[in-house]
Amino acid sequence: MQIFVTGATGEIGRPAVEALVRGGHDVRAATRGEDGDRIARGLGAQPIRADLFDGESVRAAVGNAEAVLHLATKIPPSADMGELSNWEENDRLRAETTRHLVAAAGAAGTRVLVLQSYFAVQRPAGDAWIEAVDDAAPRWSDIGVMDSMRAAEEALGGLAGSPCAGVVLRFGSIYSERSEQLQAQIAGLTSGEAAIPGDGRNYWPFVASADAGDAIVAALSLDGGTFNVADDEPVTLERFYTEAAAALGVEVPGHWEDVSGPMADVLLGSWRVSNRPLREATGWRPSVPSVLDGWPAAALRYLGGRPGRRPVLMA
Repeated sequence: MQIFVTGATGEIGRPAVEALVRGGHDVRAATRGEDGDRIARGLGAQPIRADLFDGESVRAAVGNAEAVLHLATKIPPSADMGELSNWEENDRLRAETTRHLVAAAGAAGTRVLVLQSYFAVQRPAGDAWIEAVDDAAPRWSDIGVMDSMRAAEEALGGLAGSPCAGVVLRFGSIYSERSEQLQAQIAGLTSGEAAIPGDGRNYWPFVASADAGDAIVAALSLDGGTFNVADDEPVTLERFYTEAAAALGVEVPGHWEDVSGPMADVLLGSWRVSNRPLREATGWRPSVPSVLDGWPAAALRYLGGRPGRRPVLMA
């Protein structure tokens, strides 16, 4: 299958492209410069220069692709998430670029468009399991930083009447030894600056990057729909930080009682999502069943195998 991918060099994009190439697919990756070209080729993809904010450029890059994967993001570093202005490019990639891809895929006769979304776009449900998308009612979380994600999901409605199916994958918090978030968590825990948001009793879904990539490949077989992508065991943030601290051999952080900023409602919300609908629809299942196993292993790989070693940022 000929597949066009945005965000091919990102945290989800890399494992997704590698899995697609292993499966014999012809992958074209949107890039903006020589560094992206080099990384794309290293993954086995053909780089295609594209301006993702220009409709004609996107249409030309999509060409006659049988599948389109929109995985591009520009998430600000953890330390910069508190400023709304730092989210502007990411918001444009979600809302604006998605509209361009919908138009291009519809015109090209593309079979399926897969959109990378995020679990917090749906309404939190406390301790209750979210088995299916409609278990979170009303449907949307109405969290400000999720507005553009909602717009992206709604943009897939533009595929109605075309032969192209729209698939939304709402990912849990993604991690690997390469991820900025994991590296920031390690730095915060080892420096004593980390804190558990609120009382920490809220549930978050997590998923290892490699498993996220495999989920994207599995989604190519779907005829549409919205699915949560997470490991088998959503955990409370208190338990996550407790186990992460133990893995690093440092003290469990205290609590951040007065949580504020654009991410406050995400940090304090509770999403105990199930991966069952995606498993039943595609046969996908995570190779890492719990972040309590996956995060310590990824952290030790990043630290060179020894807890307590001073982190060195990876390129």
